[in-house]
Amino acid sequence: MEHLPLPTQPPMQTTPIFPAIPYLCRYEYDEGSFLEYPHRSGLPKFEVEERPFSLALLSSNSQRVLVEMPPAELEPFLQNWLFFGLLHEVLQDIYRHEDFVIISIDNGVEKSIITTAKLSSRLEEFEVKVKKQDETSIQAVYKHIARCLNLTCACLFVEFATFDNDLKFHLASVSELIGTCRSATSSKVPHHVSDSCGCKLLQIDEKLLVDCLEKACLPLLRIRGETDLDEMTVEVIASTDSTCYVALSHVWADGLGNPKATALPRCQLSRLKSLVDNLDFDYLPRTAASELPKNASEMLLWCDSLCCPVQDKEAKKMALQQMYRTYESASVVLVLDKGLTSHREGRDSVIQQCLRVATSRWMTRLWTLQEGALPAKKTDYGSSSPRLPYRYVYCVIEGIFKRLTTFTNIESHGARFRDVSRGLLYRSVTVPSDEPLLIATLMALDLSRILVCKPRKRMIILWRMIATAPSGVNKDILFHTVPKLKRRGFRWAPRSLLFADFLFTIARANEPGDRAVLAKVDNEKGLVAKLAGLRIRTLVQREHRRDHTFDPPPDLEKLYASISRLKNPWILYIGSSSMSVETAHRALLTDATSEKKQQSPHDEPLCVKIIEQVFLLPVSSDMNKMCRAAHLLAHRDLAPSAAARAVDELVTAGVEPDSPVLQEAVRGLDLEIERLSRSPAAVDELAANGIPSVDESGYTLLRELIVSMYRGHYLQVEDDAPSDRKWCID
Repeated sequence: MEHLPLPTQPPMQTTPIFPAIPYLCRYEYDEGSFLEYPHRSGLPKFEVEERPFSLALLSSNSQRVLVEMPPAELEPFLQNWLFFGLLHEVLQDIYRHEDFVIISIDNGVEKSIITTAKLSSRLEEFEVKVKKQDETSIQAVYKHIARCLNLTCACLFVEFATFDNDLKFHLASVSELIGTCRSATSSKVPHHVSDSCGCKLLQIDEKLLVDCLEKACLPLLRIRGETDLDEMTVEVIASTDSTCYVALSHVWADGLGNPKATALPRCQLSRLKSLVDNLDFDYLPRTAASELPKNASEMLLWCDSLCCPVQDKEAKKMALQQMYRTYESASVVLVLDKGLTSHREGRDSVIQQCLRVATSRWMTRLWTLQEGALPAKKTDYGSSSPRLPYRYVYCVIEGIFKRLTTFTNIESHGARFRDVSRGLLYRSVTVPSDEPLLIATLMALDLSRILVCKPRKRMIILWRMIATAPSGVNKDILFHTVPKLKRRGFRWAPRSLLFADFLFTIARANEPGDRAVLAKVDNEKGLVAKLAGLRIRTLVQREHRRDHTFDPPPDLEKLYASISRLKNPWILYIGSSSMSVETAHRALLTDATSEKKQQSPHDEPLCVKIIEQVFLLPVSSDMNKMCRAAHLLAHRDLAPSAAARAVDELVTAGVEPDSPVLQEAVRGLDLEIERLSRSPAAVDELAANGIPSVDESGYTLLRELIVSMYRGHYLQVEDDAPSDRKWCID
């Protein structure tokens, strides 16, 4: 199951997290039509019964065929059909049977097992191929895939007396992965409730929406005549302070999005009306329940696809500025997620229901964060899906759901930056420039300042607003290992928080020393923060030493070269003001723009430019002693030796590195280093530095250090800065 993600830090265990799936098929898939495979196998054609608002189920006759099939035949049949057959139907000419079967040796016995190592790359090839077609052809392709996936899920929903759970999970997870391929194009047009429906779109007049927004009201919808789609009408109602309404939260890829017009299929509106009418209000707090109308049919609806103008860009900006109010003031937020609504209520335990919500596609999208975070009263997860108190969910799934429940009591001034950054983890967005809009909305910042600028500048404006506020931003943000903005003055700021380093938490700037603010110093703009620092330099390395066998690893060579080009290099970190580093730190390699020295924390900050992020690792007291001994031995004893002079003379004379003469000289130098590391002089120097004796590993380490010191592969600290020194960092 290589297609499934593994934890970054998996638990220590002897068995794999995902078990190997054996290859059960008695013959390769015949590469015929997926939908007709049962008939080609001598079975009746499988029929699917469409359900109005949920996942399709197999007809009772088709279910009976599967249930009565012997287990020894059932599992090979479903694996060949729902795995190999489905992959062939999707990938077509990209499909190769051998891509998904490998030979494994278990206790000396060869076994064929399923592999999905190439599945993601093959699906990417498929998507690239499909995107080259016209819009009509693309929709036809994905509509056919949807039919195949519906049939796959309907088969897996059958309750078998005996069926391998690992195989069932494998088949379900592969179909789920294939289903995500639709998201790139399926959000471009709205879907009907069922493939067989051909009802017309019902479009909302944008002028009515604009009138409401210009009056600082929310445009809400009253749906009438939902039983007769042809007679259905939708009335636009301007909100008041006492209006009760349901705000819809959904993933556009599930079929309720429309980027081209404020219109949806009439069947979808009928579905939404039915869901609103059947909401269960028993989970509402008493104070919230008392505010609701006694007749649920009076509850109005807000849906972004119908209530946010599409053609009028200025009106769309007004709607975006009202987004905080839209969800905060909603009586109920109705979450519609195709995965959640496909499960029948009562089949899962409470913990399983929590996991379904926490791992749903709804939880992975950017805009749904605010839609689940801002409601002050209740969130309902749609028909036949879990209705769970937040507090219980919080206790059961502390990880992902904690980032959602953090916002359940947002105050009027908005959320803290730390909480927003946590909530953004594991989420994605189709339009990158939407991210600063959502962050500003959650933090209750002035959204108009972001909307008036060009999309590519939105993140810069957001960081300016956050970092110039009185509370500033925690200086931890400097050490986030994510791509940064390239704009001068903002090169410290993450380009996005969606793919942030999840192991690194941005704390709240509780103490003045934690706070960093955007400022201008000596005509240089940057983030002003208090940090400890070490001023360093590299040893001047003679060029003729670059060609023998004692070269450092490429990453270190690159670091030394980078530092050697800097005029005034400083390593900045959060930690002790002492020159000795006792714990590991994320750090910044920077270059000071001037040579001035800061005499006290009250002086002007020293301006530095970020070169790259590094790790500052602690060095034990014994290691420091060993380094001092190696340094002296390298320069006092090794450098003037005959072996070292012989190598230097040959390299200086331009002898090629692969020359036998030079190689012989290098071997002599290597022997000299080995002799020196175990010589009485080395023993005396170690003792003089407080190391009376060493074992074999100690002599090996000393030898490596002598090589590094001779080659010049180390940094020298020239100065240190206390932890309260100010820096202007860009």
